[in-house]
Amino acid sequence: MSNHKCVLEYGMLAKRLKERRELIGLTQTELGQRVGRTKQQIYRYEQGENEPDATTLALLSKELGASADYLLGLTDDPQGHLSEAELPPDEQEALLAYRAYKAGNSQRIMGVLAKVAPNSP
Repeated sequence: MSNHKCVLEYGMLAKRLKERRELIGLTQTELGQRVGRTKQQIYRYEQGENEPDATTLALLSKELGASADYLLGLTDDPQGHLSEAELPPDEQEALLAYRAYKAGNSQRIMGVLAKVAPNSP
């Protein structure tokens, strides 16, 4: 028996697969053809009766234009998480400076940022 707590919301994958498929206008048959699965298997994924293996999840992610993290409910951003290497160079530099200065000063840094970019999220 595992002591690991599941961090995935039950049914999130099924819900998001269906939402994304409908959003881009694909039928279950069309999506199935694109990822090498039957219409029935796509239906089972969307009903939460079965879960795709890792390879199929990667293919679904690509075809649906959403990260696997999003489909699994690990993030609410369909594009998923950016790695530091994917950030523009100036943002990488700012992140490194923030981390170096952060100890005890995060409130101060955020205050400065709020003043220079008041309309940012």
